[in-house]
Amino acid sequence: MPVKVLVIGGGFAGAQVAIDLAKCQHVDVTLVTRTDYFEASFANARSVVDPSIADQALWLYEAMKPHGTFIQGEVTQLSDSTAVLADGTQLAFDYAAIATGSSYAVGKSSTALTLQQRLQELQGLAARVKAARSVLVVGGGPLGVELAGEVLTDLPGVEVTLVHGGQRLLPSLTPKASAAAEAWLRSKGCKLLLGDKLQVPPGSSGGPFSGTTSAGVAVAADVLLMATGITTNSGLLAQTLPDALDPQGRVKVDATLRVVGHPRLFALGDVTDVPEEKLAFLASQQGQLVAASIAALAAAHVAGGQAATDAAGKRLGRWRPSKGIAVMIVTLGRGYAVGRIGCLTLRGWLPTAIKARNLEGFVSKYRRQLMAQP
Repeated sequence: MPVKVLVIGGGFAGAQVAIDLAKCQHVDVTLVTRTDYFEASFANARSVVDPSIADQALWLYEAMKPHGTFIQGEVTQLSDSTAVLADGTQLAFDYAAIATGSSYAVGKSSTALTLQQRLQELQGLAARVKAARSVLVVGGGPLGVELAGEVLTDLPGVEVTLVHGGQRLLPSLTPKASAAAEAWLRSKGCKLLLGDKLQVPPGSSGGPFSGTTSAGVAVAADVLLMATGITTNSGLLAQTLPDALDPQGRVKVDATLRVVGHPRLFALGDVTDVPEEKLAFLASQQGQLVAASIAALAAAHVAGGQAATDAAGKRLGRWRPSKGIAVMIVTLGRGYAVGRIGCLTLRGWLPTAIKARNLEGFVSKYRRQLMAQP
């Protein structure tokens, strides 16, 4: 009998697990995800000013490399051996990989379930931004800075205001990289409200907005772009396996990315408590690691039963947060970028050449990696 594996979530992490396991003998893999499309979400800031990139950054799961059985649906209940979908379907499994990711207003959609719906969302937002005289960005992390940078580069006549609760932008980068990003934004006319906060009603992102910051500054814009409020998609476990979550709602995993206290469950990507930036290339590599681990457990089970499986479980690969050294590049439009490698600051031509001017190349990399015919 093949070992049954359930993959919950089809982002960079989950898709990689499913594709890798579909190649394995003795494994029957099922991928369950809410949408019928994959989204290279790191391209979404660029799509706000250039929606044509979305045509390359989104594709149907049916266009992917073989990834087992695909089910468009939502898991509503989960135990150590069974999942229940919203329509009542029960899926028994030997191992599960939880890769449900995270949610945020601009980067990912909470409503678009089909590729066409998501493309229409992105095209509509781009049209509103292009027609705007003013744009308000809330949040000074990577997404917020990239959104501001894209608008300032492609639409130089648009007034851009960025509100950030911290005293410096991009706190996950080095202070020098943060200062370089701030200087670039100011040089392009961006109004920065640092150390300030803004209360925004849910569902306001993408539309017009007017309000007052906590410091009493009046702000108004034709288009509001929310880049805060990133939420870990762990509600499924909060209901059925609450012991698997930390106080912040992240899935607790050990060094092998097994869920603590649940050896038949793995978790990877944005949903975990791994202390690292949640980046596409890290999620993809976690997918490779988890797939290899489940394949090894499946092979041991077929060859020698539970005793062999237990022995294999002690030899699983281990994940080093950030692969041992933190690497990140944040683009500011097409002509500038900042970043870090460990404590080394990147700015100017090198990060710009790697990502800002080559974002389409990053998208193409994952198309080749994941699609049957890229």
